[in-house]
Amino acid sequence: MLNQPIVHGGQSLSRKERRLAKKQAQKKPQAISNDYALVAQLKQAEEAERSGQLELAAKLYADLLDLRKDAAVAQFNAANFFQRNQRPDIAYAGFKNAVVLEPANADYWERLGRHLSVAGQNEAAVIAYKRVCALKPTDHTGFLALANAHGANGEPQQALAAADIVVNLLPDYSTGHYRRGVYLGALGKFEESHLALYKALELD
Repeated sequence: MLNQPIVHGGQSLSRKERRLAKKQAQKKPQAISNDYALVAQLKQAEEAERSGQLELAAKLYADLLDLRKDAAVAQFNAANFFQRNQRPDIAYAGFKNAVVLEPANADYWERLGRHLSVAGQNEAAVIAYKRVCALKPTDHTGFLALANAHGANGEPQQALAAADIVVNLLPDYSTGHYRRGVYLGALGKFEESHLALYKALELD
């Protein structure tokens, strides 16, 4: 009886599968413990910042960046802290780690794109915003940010294409028409540009 395979869901588990299941079961308490520790660390850092203890908050967030490279939320929150406190060099590392750890998180890509845009790294910002748009194809904000990044990167044709999507998604959104007008003008299509800008004024 002791040597019989364990039955799970109507099927017998092999010896190899039982060993794997045992290992996974042993890992769970440690994973839960790590999650609780991470939440506690994040809460401590947030409370330090909220109470004005910026040096302590900086140390706690720096520890998170260094010691919790496996946790996207730790990297992302720490990056936001350093961005808010004028340390874009440290912030960039955290944002980059976050998107590597969770590449399907559109919010992480959006924040990285914004960071890159502020830093004037427009080509890299375009790449980040393209990921946002791929992950959230019905959200106009990603396409508007992509249009702005293309425009800043000297690519009015691509910027116009993104602005067109903004207008298609939200026909009554004045900013979308305004950006279309700007990029049409940059392409020398002045009559269409004037029409788009006039539409923006009508809707504003």
